[in-house]
Amino acid sequence: MNIVQERGSEKFLVPSESGKDVYHVDIVQPFCECRDFIISAVREGRVCKHIKKVRELLGMPSERGSATAEDNSSSADGESRE
Repeated sequence: MNIVQERGSEKFLVPSESGKDVYHVDIVQPFCECRDFIISAVREGRVCKHIKKVRELLGMPSERGSATAEDNSSSADGESRE
């Protein structure tokens, strides 16, 4: 199975390397259902390999953390959005 984007969202279905499991990944949050993300990644301030795979597929930096308020408050021209 390949990575599949859920219709109309920034959520993806990502298969495990073994092919036995499929994880729901949200690249906006970021969030993944995998054990690594739930147990370790959040505490260590990193993302799991499933989030990295989706980001690489989309041409995004794979190590980027979650979006911040600053990311959402400025437009491309630097003007503040309210």
